[in-house]
Amino acid sequence: MTPEKIASLIENISFKQLISKQQVYERIFDFELQGRSIRWNVRLCFSLTFPFGLPHAKLLNEEYVGKIPHVNSKGLICVEEGDSILVDYHSPSEIIEAFLRQTLRVLDRSSLKVFKDELHDEVEGFIHGADTINSFYRASSLPEKLVLRIVPSRNLLAPYYVNPIALAKSASDIPYGFSNTQELNKHQLVNIVHIPLSVPVVPSTTNESSPRFISELKQQITEDNTKILIELLGKSPKKRRQFFVLLSMPRSSGERSEFICQFKSKTPELHPILTDRIDWQLKFFLVNRHNKEYLLERGGASLSMNNKTVAVVGCGSVGSEVAMLIAKSGVGAIKLIDGDSFDAENIYRHSLGGRYLNFKPSAKDRIVRKYSKVSALKSEIKTNIPHIHVDTFQYSLSDHNVKSIMRGVDIVIVAIGDPSISLLLNRSLKEHQLNNVIFCWNEPDSYGGHSIASNLNQVCLECILYKESDPSTSIHLVKFGQPISKNLTGCAGVFTPFSYLDSTKTASIAAQQAITFLTSGNMEPKVTSWKGIDKGTLQTTNRFESMALMEEISLTKNSKCRCCGSGN
Repeated sequence: MTPEKIASLIENISFKQLISKQQVYERIFDFELQGRSIRWNVRLCFSLTFPFGLPHAKLLNEEYVGKIPHVNSKGLICVEEGDSILVDYHSPSEIIEAFLRQTLRVLDRSSLKVFKDELHDEVEGFIHGADTINSFYRASSLPEKLVLRIVPSRNLLAPYYVNPIALAKSASDIPYGFSNTQELNKHQLVNIVHIPLSVPVVPSTTNESSPRFISELKQQITEDNTKILIELLGKSPKKRRQFFVLLSMPRSSGERSEFICQFKSKTPELHPILTDRIDWQLKFFLVNRHNKEYLLERGGASLSMNNKTVAVVGCGSVGSEVAMLIAKSGVGAIKLIDGDSFDAENIYRHSLGGRYLNFKPSAKDRIVRKYSKVSALKSEIKTNIPHIHVDTFQYSLSDHNVKSIMRGVDIVIVAIGDPSISLLLNRSLKEHQLNNVIFCWNEPDSYGGHSIASNLNQVCLECILYKESDPSTSIHLVKFGQPISKNLTGCAGVFTPFSYLDSTKTASIAAQQAITFLTSGNMEPKVTSWKGIDKGTLQTTNRFESMALMEEISLTKNSKCRCCGSGN
């Protein structure tokens, strides 16, 4: 919308609390709004996307910046903190009026003393827009010595200044397999201290000098913590032109606000904790949290699964997708078991892509070797998820190794397309009392998929697959006894056709079943199946013809099962 059109809309807006309005620039307008007891001066800045996006609101009453919540250090007002505003781009004038009214409500509410605690809860929001530092540390109420990775400043007038880039309790607490964190090793490591405050202190604003903040900060360090900090700083502290500290403050939720404060001086000085000087030049940095507790809660994962271990047997199309989903659910450890290598023929239906195909010959014998599926999958998981332990076993699971591999495992997910091997594993897992098992696989040619959640004490895979008395109760969707495989290069290239989309459907069901068990502790025997489209290429079962697109069936023990029934 053009500036002229916006100006025309604003000219026609009128309501009781709107005292005056003035165009400052093309898309910038100032408004005077009468609140309950305060006359507010507010500036609205309209983006090029208006009316499809709301304007930004800035408080011009500088005396209230740092005194009321939902207004940051630059005066920007968090209008969305109140009731949501329904944006109807067909009525732009109504959008502007509704936004102004909402802004007024937020300011009036924020000015009440009863909401003062909200300002202390959003200290980090107050300095929103500041530079950020990646942090792998979670603050507590105790002082600690931390490590900070820094890079030299490009400021030629002050070459002794540096920029902080990463924070941790120790260098070993940074997960160097995650993303490109190994790049941090190229940069200098310095020690700093964490200063926990007993009561929140609002940082100084750009228009305010530092003495007020530093003075209040020191008042909120307990006597015991002051002693610990002096001890952490050492008996012979050096004078420097700058110091970094991590400040943390309590929030009403029980968590702590955290941000980095940089103290700068033109002349070398002792650490701010050790001197009475209060005229430091200050700069604040927001913390971009990478600690596990924050990432799990923020990402919708579960902290309760941090001590759980899941084994995935078979890391092909379905198994690799299951492993990635389980890893992002918050489990503490995953065991990957598969003896196959990753090849080019896998990339269109596997969670891994061409990045894990190797074309580089060995320096020793000049042979180009493939990556194993488990090692490639481990690398992918560790690169994308920072706080998880992954063990790999580049061989098939068997009766000889099942006990050692499965030690400490809470649930086993078998994602092998071969029913004969799955039945063999079913028997082996049952014999070793590894009872919480999920079996999942795709039907051929996108006809569907299944995931069986089973407590092998109650129902095993053989109970389900072999029901001699009533074949109509079979869970299968495609009839046995017909050719289902394809080959493109002869016998060496035989494969069962299905797509990556099929695998994601089956894997998501299996992952949800596993997560439900890990969080509830209850494994209710049931099979969940999804149905694809009948392409007419294969003969289907009665179940395929009658079932809905998704179906869940409770399972019961088969008295004639040779594995767990009377025939065992």
